[in-house]
Amino acid sequence: HVLPRALGRSMSRNSIPAIFREQVAALRSRPMVYSKRDGHWRPLTSAQMGEWVAAAAAGLCALGVSVGQRIAIYAPSSVEWMLADLAILSAGAVGVPVSETVMQETARYIFDDAEAQVAFVGSEDLLESFLQARTEASPVRTIVLFYEPSDPVIVPGLRVLSLLALERLGRESQLANTVTDRIESIASDDLLTLIYTSGTTGVPKGVMITHGNMIANCEAVARAIPI
Repeated sequence: HVLPRALGRSMSRNSIPAIFREQVAALRSRPMVYSKRDGHWRPLTSAQMGEWVAAAAAGLCALGVSVGQRIAIYAPSSVEWMLADLAILSAGAVGVPVSETVMQETARYIFDDAEAQVAFVGSEDLLESFLQARTEASPVRTIVLFYEPSDPVIVPGLRVLSLLALERLGRESQLANTVTDRIESIASDDLLTLIYTSGTTGVPKGVMITHGNMIANCEAVARAIPI
């Protein structure tokens, strides 16, 4: 997540997406992240990330995602993962990370227990794993792929689209104000994410982390580690 530019002070916003927007406005032309493309590390500016996150968040709203709804991310760490997470939060929803290394049965349990109706999926292999483990009772109704499939993915009972298609949907939806309203309505004690335990002593358990929890963590890190 995004630390404030003035690391010595307390954060002035109640939520992670509000802080993200504040930093985008302050650091528009500066690199936010680097992404490896064609064998080279290429910068993505704060302005670029801000625009893509806003478009994806509007796309989620256009899909009918409601405030507080749980949305899973089944993918390894990547720029797309960060974009999806910030889009989920900007839509007022709750992120549910699912490690790409967990067994199929564990991933299925997390999807079901979190009641995730939308899931971001990071690769063809992970999509295949998800579909193999999926049952008719699965709450997931929409899959957003981090890649552009070579052929249309058609699965009965599922809507499947790419992240780029989600962003296009958001730009066409005219729901930018809805995203802004949702961000401004987030309170510090609202749920940010459900992080599931490994399940070594039983079934995985979802740990509830609020926006305030994450902000307090970021403030503590900023005090302890000069950046």
